[in-house]
Amino acid sequence: MGVKCEVFAEENNVANEFRNYISDIPYHQIPCSGKLKRTPLGRERKRFLREAIESRAKEEQAILIVARDVNYGHIVTGLLHRRKRSNVTVITDVADNYDLLYASFSNPLKRLILKLGFEYLTKTSFTRSDGLLIVTPVNRERIIRKYPKTEEKPILTLRNLPLRYEFCRNENKIPKSFVYVGKIDEISRDPMYVVEKLRELDGYTLHFYSSQKESTIERIKEAANANGISDRVVFHDRVPYDELAKEISKYAFGLVPHKRNPVTDFTVPNKIYDYKSSGIVTIMSDCPSLVHENEEFGFGVIYSKENDDFVRVVKDAEAYRLDFAVPMPVWHEEFKKAVCALEDQS
Repeated sequence: MGVKCEVFAEENNVANEFRNYISDIPYHQIPCSGKLKRTPLGRERKRFLREAIESRAKEEQAILIVARDVNYGHIVTGLLHRRKRSNVTVITDVADNYDLLYASFSNPLKRLILKLGFEYLTKTSFTRSDGLLIVTPVNRERIIRKYPKTEEKPILTLRNLPLRYEFCRNENKIPKSFVYVGKIDEISRDPMYVVEKLRELDGYTLHFYSSQKESTIERIKEAANANGISDRVVFHDRVPYDELAKEISKYAFGLVPHKRNPVTDFTVPNKIYDYKSSGIVTIMSDCPSLVHENEEFGFGVIYSKENDDFVRVVKDAEAYRLDFAVPMPVWHEEFKKAVCALEDQS
């Protein structure tokens, strides 16, 4: 769109991987100790960001800062709070709903500390930001209910869509095969339930393209071994994103085994779009956000752990046929809509 862009990120695995896709965009490493991640603390980080923002804000052109998650939304808006410049707009990318993250921890003290801490970061970030960026319409309703003042701001929806669609109609699929792509953990995902159900599904194989989280991967391998199905649970090396659609198109079903909790009920992972673009029927849990997306775009079938109907739903998936005539949003078009909405309301 002819806009000068820069990326600022902490040095970690995700940031390193991100570098592969921004080779023509200036990249800056944010100095940050691992202990301070997801906290608003860190003098060196704040000084670095303050100087970076101030040096660019001196110029006359308009500046849009997209702050990833409420932690950086809090930090950046805090730096600008007392000397707000008219040419700087800050949008907080809500992303992972940190104000709900505490719900996934069982320790009562940790739950309370995280609840108070993340709700503080969320409220101040939302209050001081010029707008919010969310990935699912379902989350907009929740945010307005919990933080009524946000209704006065632009809340822009930009789904986790693929940058481009290359529908892979692979007719040579591995029969009775599941695939899971992306980070696997036990906070928001439920891989152990799927492994348990796999034992009841004769001949089915489960394939993971994941390198995180290592402790969860080891537990999955242990569970598969304990259930006598280790030969049917296979871990593959991750592949570059631009090769992913072709690589996974050979599988029959894609999994989105999200747990039902506040962390997952209001988010949608990008893999659900990747699966359909790869010609794969999705089998997903009954989180409200997933149900909403499935009703709109027809990704596949939904199971309920509460009803323990995974095995039955797999049988439904075998008869499901993807309708490629149902259009999915195109990322670039959705992005332009979000930008236009922001311009109209600013």
